[in-house]
Amino acid sequence: MLRKFTAPSYTFSNEAESKRDKKCSKNEEFMSCGTKCEPTCNVATSPCTGDCVQSGCQCKNGYKRGENGCRLPGPDCE
Repeated sequence: MLRKFTAPSYTFSNEAESKRDKKCSKNEEFMSCGTKCEPTCNVATSPCTGDCVQSGCQCKNGYKRGENGCRLPGPDCE
């Protein structure tokens, strides 16, 4: 009797490793569950649902999106 042997296939997902592989600009971080309500320099923050949108680079916590990337709120935030 012949037995068919199939080697198990192991796939792992390491969130820290996958984040490390994503290249984001200064003051940005890769988000696997991004927000569609990212704060911006020139628009007041509005209430936001917790819905996930496509993964990608977003401003780090405390930063706002401006014309020249993510900035701290204040005079440099344009």
